Amino acid sequence: MFDKPGSPGCSVGVIRDGEFVYKRSFGYASLELGVPLTSASVFYMASVSKQFTAASIVLAAEPGHLSLDDDVRKYLPALPDYGRRITLRQVLHQTSGFRDFLDLVVVAGRNAEDLASPAPTSWHGVRFCGASTPTGSTTSDLSDHPKPATGYHLKTGQRE
Repeated sequence: MFDKPGSPGCSVGVIRDGEFVYKRSFGYASLELGVPLTSASVFYMASVSKQFTAASIVLAAEPGHLSLDDDVRKYLPALPDYGRRITLRQVLHQTSGFRDFLDLVVVAGRNAEDLASPAPTSWHGVRFCGASTPTGSTTSDLSDHPKPATGYHLKTGQRE
């Protein structure tokens, strides 16, 4: 399907021990412009990565590699102490109280377009944000977003 001329694209990569053992791209990144996908193509994952992050954490919890009730700082020691315990379970359910990171970009006086740069951005807002709402809350005091995505960006380093 993806290897036919003029077909939409797909890229596959397999990483073992931090190194690619297989990578291949098929089809086109842009059908309109006739641009083929390559192993250097960049994909805008956005919220699609949240399900994979959550599933990976749950899979690691099942055999006991971690507990969903562990404090998130056990795995992210650079995360500031907000005066209360925040668990992996709360981050997964988006009830950690973290402010929505897109709102923090605006509060910091930055442009959301800055997020498209290759430089990591996931810690910039977190250093000053604090947890804006009580643990267990699903809303931010700066946002109308019902489920802030900051927790997923902390775990994956991905940009929304």
